[in-house]
Amino acid sequence: LTKLLSDYLLCWGIDLTRYIEGHSGQYPEKIKAFQRLVQENQSMSTVCEIGFNAGHSALAFLAAGPRTQVVSFDLGTNRAPKGSGQTYAARAQDFVSSVFPGRSILVVGNASYTVPTFAEFSHPFRCDFILVDGGHSYEQAVDDLQNMKLLAQSGGNIVMIDDLEYGGVKKAWETHIQLGTLTEHTTLDQIFQSSGCHVTDLIVTEHSPLRTQEEGTHSKDIVRLDIFVGVGWMRNNVFAPSPNKTQRCLAQPLVQTILGLGSYNSIAV
Repeated sequence: LTKLLSDYLLCWGIDLTRYIEGHSGQYPEKIKAFQRLVQENQSMSTVCEIGFNAGHSALAFLAAGPRTQVVSFDLGTNRAPKGSGQTYAARAQDFVSSVFPGRSILVVGNASYTVPTFAEFSHPFRCDFILVDGGHSYEQAVDDLQNMKLLAQSGGNIVMIDDLEYGGVKKAWETHIQLGTLTEHTTLDQIFQSSGCHVTDLIVTEHSPLRTQEEGTHSKDIVRLDIFVGVGWMRNNVFAPSPNKTQRCLAQPLVQTILGLGSYNSIAV
């Protein structure tokens, strides 16, 4: 799947090796960790992530099981190559939702505002798995963790944070542990000891949300909430075709190739 995603983006002039910042697809051990978590917790099927980038983590979660649904939040501001029009996040979402129709949503904008707004308008939708892989500053990371609590499934969920090698991210994580809003459970390194796979910067936690939806959101500050679904996008709940879509780069031919690989459970990311 990762190779097919790369081919699809390259068709739009987006070269993963040149234009896109670091992504999960560069770390196969993380992809395996994401999938194993989903496969070992079959009763938990909804994933919410901050940091979609080029869609590699979303693909991994969706390929792990036929019931998995993914909601991703991303700034969606990265454009490659220069002057190409749509962001590569939007292009990647076209591919992801074509492979797994009806199972993924990309919400574009500043997560400090879009997450609370989505939590308010999507109620009672909640998330079983939460992955925070957004900004690396302390302020952004602590805010991301705080806001994602609004979407946390009460009574049982798994929270992960990436890039703990950054001082601000690590401090934000430790802040929430000290406040008692997060309880550290185990590292993915421990989960993968038996397979020799090492992931040291992702931590799995048991998470008990303390903040409720009624405590307020930033919705009054929202100018626009763009939700990308399939090969189009929604603005203020009005669906419109994606601009500049050409037959040459449609994801459908790639989807037909993927369907020949068998069930989603057997698809290799």
